[in-house]
Amino acid sequence: YSYGIMDTLKALDMGAVETLIVWESLDVNRVILNGPDGIEVERFFSPAQEADRSNYVDKETGAELEVKEKMPMLEWLTEIYKEKGAALEFVADRSTVGSRFVNTFGGIGALLCYQMDITKLGGNDESNMYYDNDEEIEEISED
Repeated sequence: YSYGIMDTLKALDMGAVETLIVWESLDVNRVILNGPDGIEVERFFSPAQEADRSNYVDKETGAELEVKEKMPMLEWLTEIYKEKGAALEFVADRSTVGSRFVNTFGGIGALLCYQMDITKLGGNDESNMYYDNDEEIEEISED
């Protein structure tokens, strides 16, 4: 299994996800930013992160990053899960199990086709296309 945005998207990208599990009210946006060198950067922001303008500044150059595309992560996932070979299941937070999933895992996770150690696939740095702040996402799910 995997959980959290970063690890789950890594597994999904590798084709390792059998079932993608997502909170039906996940309030995260997928944002594509144009970097100063013309390279697109994919980010996933909570509303609080989206409002923080420092998330739109290149840390190396200080240049403002331009938003090229923005869409709710739920909408994006419903468009891509099949091409990644996964099934998609939504979970509500109205039950004890659903509430625990949202509060513990941030509202996104996956059952994998095979065992893998996602933590060895890369860090959570600025160049990582799966950059997020899991603490912010956990705060969202507690509301």
